[in-house]
Amino acid sequence: MIKKFEALLKRKEVQQFINYYIFTILSALIGFYSIPYLTSHISPEDYGMIGIFLGIVFFMPPLLSFSATNLQAISIVDLSQEEYKKFRNDYISFIISLFAIVLVLALLSPFIMPRYSFIIIAAVIYGFLQLLSTVHSTELIQHGKPTMFGILNFLSIFLAFIITVLFISGFNQGWHSRIISLILTEALLVIVRFLFLSKIGKEFKFSVSKVEFRALARFGWPLMISVVAGWIINQSDRFILLHFYSLKEVGIYAAAYGISSIIVTFNQTMLKVVAPLVYRKLNKRIGRNFVIKLNLLYALVIFSIAALASVTIHYCWHLLLGTRYEASLPVIYILCFAQAFFGVYMTLGIVVDYFKYNKLKTIVIWICAIVSLTTSFLLIPTLKIYAPAVGTLFAFFTLSVITYFNGRKILNVNNVM
Repeated sequence: MIKKFEALLKRKEVQQFINYYIFTILSALIGFYSIPYLTSHISPEDYGMIGIFLGIVFFMPPLLSFSATNLQAISIVDLSQEEYKKFRNDYISFIISLFAIVLVLALLSPFIMPRYSFIIIAAVIYGFLQLLSTVHSTELIQHGKPTMFGILNFLSIFLAFIITVLFISGFNQGWHSRIISLILTEALLVIVRFLFLSKIGKEFKFSVSKVEFRALARFGWPLMISVVAGWIINQSDRFILLHFYSLKEVGIYAAAYGISSIIVTFNQTMLKVVAPLVYRKLNKRIGRNFVIKLNLLYALVIFSIAALASVTIHYCWHLLLGTRYEASLPVIYILCFAQAFFGVYMTLGIVVDYFKYNKLKTIVIWICAIVSLTTSFLLIPTLKIYAPAVGTLFAFFTLSVITYFNGRKILNVNNVM
């Protein structure tokens, strides 16, 4: 038994998994602490503005890349080194072109929605910087460099928190400073990533390739439609609350979402660990049993984590949130399990992404978006601010179930052994 355990620890995939999760835990601790820091220094109304900002940011990277981020990972696996470099240059040029268009539109927001103009412009800039970071992160993940990926991910959270504390506690700045801190941190790390940690910056030449731009657009347009549905499921809840209530309720909900995002962190780390391995197996048309077992095993793990997180928060909430945010507790519990269902979906979603069943993915996500919206609006009269969280839970449950059956079907159709 001991020898088997030692052999397991020596496997590259296990070592990568451990590396990813060490940094995930460190990052989660900093991210986790930043929420009680913010809730103790700013009002729910101000936190509501940050929540609106994050709701817009969610949509920015898919919009500015036309949802072609998965194509980069697939291209690393399928293309030669020189072919990939050309693809990367065209891909970054595509992102810059879309950013320029969207930024011009955002600069018109002071004339249309002056109260939210700062949030809109900042969200576009921050989403653009996040997307550039993702280009480098995807290469680190696909090339099996979890330590560097973990360090950079940790630094992005740590530096943003330090700058936030400096602005708020040192210079008595308000909620705006949290957003500025995020932008400054991401801008600094993009420079480090592109110029010092990789050759992306040195090898980049802006080019407008009509052929490649069309290919990116063809790949992404079905996913863009699904991104709208994904935004409805993940982010429309705070806008629904803003419609029926006020920024105070949005702030309470956003704080709860931030706490429950610890489950999101585990999901994202799991995907980064297993996606490259699954892609390589699917490329050889093997790995059917591996994917199915992964789905079951991760379900057991992530639901256990969600349960443990909910119990811990139930008894320690006063250490994490001020009394002004006590109403967020039920939302935290519901969203923890909602994100657990999303994690289960992601394990078979890898299969859907690799074989490019984008239209199927779009249909499924829209079904779940309709479930989310319908549930939220029907339950608001009785559950009030908790209704959108229940809607998200139902949507992610539906998503995981439908994807489970479709994922297995796709493995059969493509003769994956």
